[in-house]
Amino acid sequence: MDAHFFKLDLRLLGNTLWLHADPAGDTLGPDHSLRSLRPVRFRTESEALRALTAADVGTWSSFPHDGIYATLTHRALRTIGFRGNF
Repeated sequence: MDAHFFKLDLRLLGNTLWLHADPAGDTLGPDHSLRSLRPVRFRTESEALRALTAADVGTWSSFPHDGIYATLTHRALRTIGFRGNF
């Protein structure tokens, strides 16, 4: 399985939390499908942290303000909640 390096950011828009996964560095080509992942919606910060723990990204008591850098496989992305053709 291919693994790619991402920066994960949790953003509050209105009353909704969105987890964004942006490719970090030049690990993907400009037209790669992982460049356009749709954000995942979570109700609470703890729900987002549980999804990261389930995907074996790591364990945190609160989401870091500067984001999380992680190497993720397609399976880990799906476990977190990202969907699509990637």
